[in-house]
Amino acid sequence: MSDNVSAELISVLALGDHDHGATTVATALRVRLAERSIANVVLVDTWAYDDVVRGLAAGEYRAEIALLVVSAAIGTTPRSALLLRMLRARRFRRVVVAVTFTDVVDDDRLVGITLHEIRVDTARYGFPDAPLVIVKHARTGAGGVDSARSLDRCIAALSTVVNPSGESGGPG
Repeated sequence: MSDNVSAELISVLALGDHDHGATTVATALRVRLAERSIANVVLVDTWAYDDVVRGLAAGEYRAEIALLVVSAAIGTTPRSALLLRMLRARRFRRVVVAVTFTDVVDDDRLVGITLHEIRVDTARYGFPDAPLVIVKHARTGAGGVDSARSLDRCIAALSTVVNPSGESGGPG
């Protein structure tokens, strides 16, 4: 992915457990992609966790990359692990993890523990090289994702998992 329009269209499936911020991240990423004139990325937001699980089980979602959103304030959950298992079962090969709400966790050690748990889970379910990106949220809740730099890091992480050979990262 570059700041120019590419010939190859890349689809990204954004998903996460309830209240982890997937919709906020997806919305902010769409805006940031537009600001940077990156027009070759289609970002698909998923709304309700149960619907996402059913959709993944049925093979309804097709994307090159999955963007799993995990809250540092809540940590990894059995639902997050289930999403990783479902992505593996649906033969997704590329996952990026966006870690949200690090600014509401007062103890950096807790953030470190959450990051470690995420790395353990991504490796356990077949995504040992999944990039982890901290995406900043506003403390007020009114502003949503507040840092263009953190969004740019997320875009960069998404670009690192795109296979230059054009091989699909998700189910074909």
